[in-house]
Amino acid sequence: MTFFDAALVQALIAHYGYAAVFAVAMLESSGLPLPGETILVCAGVYAGTQRGLDIRLIIAARAAAHTGGGRAVVKINPGAYDRTASISRVLPAM
Repeated sequence: MTFFDAALVQALIAHYGYAAVFAVAMLESSGLPLPGETILVCAGVYAGTQRGLDIRLIIAARAAAHTGGGRAVVKINPGAYDRTASISRVLPAM
């Protein structure tokens, strides 16, 4: 994906820090094709080398974003994670 190249991900982490990790991870968890894992790894490397971020807070931001992104999808489309609805669409009526 050329929209999120390495330079942009590094700039987002350097400028916005935890908010960038949270925002990208939440949007990715809600279904948009964004590099959530890539920004998480880059933020971890940045935390280890630049000493600007705390790895524990990066993990907390990712966990909160993952939970929030999934909840947002369920609030917007309540049937999104309904497994019985998806099975009934695949299997014929008995």
